[in-house]
Amino acid sequence: VKTIADAMAAEGILQPETAAATDTAPYDLTRDPPRYPADRDQRLQALARGDEGFLLSLSYSALRGWGGDHPLCGEVRMGE
Repeated sequence: VKTIADAMAAEGILQPETAAATDTAPYDLTRDPPRYPADRDQRLQALARGDEGFLLSLSYSALRGWGGDHPLCGEVRMGE
């Protein structure tokens, strides 16, 4: 079975992955406090976590609405 990545690599469109000489584990923002200046992996984690929190609060406020109902996320099984 040939994958799309194999076909693209055969045409010279896609470069093969190579392991970096200093291949280390990515920084874990949930376990260690932020270090500055931040590397790319730490910045991307912070952006993703901030975006996730924003989307959660946005969806919760839309779910809550302005009426007398105040359903919890676990109570909403199916929306129409």
